[in-house]
Amino acid sequence: MIVATPWLDALRTHLAAVQKGGGEDDVHQLRVATRRIASWLRLGRVRILRADLRRVRAAGGEVRDVDVMMAQSPPEPLAGWLHGERARRHDSLLKIAAAPRTAAMCDALALLAPIDESRARESVPRLARRALDSGDALQLAPNDVECFHRLRRSVRGLRYALEWLEEKTGAFKEFQDLSGSGADLSVALLLLDAFPDAAALADYRRRLEEEFAARRIESVGAWPGLRQVIEAFA
Repeated sequence: MIVATPWLDALRTHLAAVQKGGGEDDVHQLRVATRRIASWLRLGRVRILRADLRRVRAAGGEVRDVDVMMAQSPPEPLAGWLHGERARRHDSLLKIAAAPRTAAMCDALALLAPIDESRARESVPRLARRALDSGDALQLAPNDVECFHRLRRSVRGLRYALEWLEEKTGAFKEFQDLSGSGADLSVALLLLDAFPDAAALADYRRRLEEEFAARRIESVGAWPGLRQVIEAFA
């Protein structure tokens, strides 16, 4: 039987830390915990509480996006705008973290029964096929940004499922490192779009776009090796 307790404990820990003014890592780990628990629910084919987890994760994602861009040392005045944007987004996250609805979600998750491992394993081939289909689509359209993100998400979902089942996932690392760095650049471009004076940073945008394109191409190159691993689970 597979229990969610370790990641539910982590979720509660980082929700509390955020309410006390926790930093970047607490926001990041809060999001990781919601993803891990959502993966557990999918393995058990449990549909309740997924929307509540998405709500918390989305609020954390708004803050995390700014943190990711700030880590890339953006030029002024973009950096100053980002500081203000983070404060605003963190206030929204704080309200959600402290909301009774969020506490009720955690209590409800704690009441769910453990998931039978054999039932959970029945979900793996479907997740593997989704990743394979997404990878094939990206190979056909390597410049398609949505295909890139779809593959990145499906690979992550499969990896989390396998880790709940205590399977080895070391082969996923290279691809996830490449696609993760690409996702960070994609986030940076979206934030740059929201910056009121983005037109003044045309050279900076061009550099981000070039780096993002390079990460997508590198991800396409890394995909065939991971595809062979995933085929064994399909």
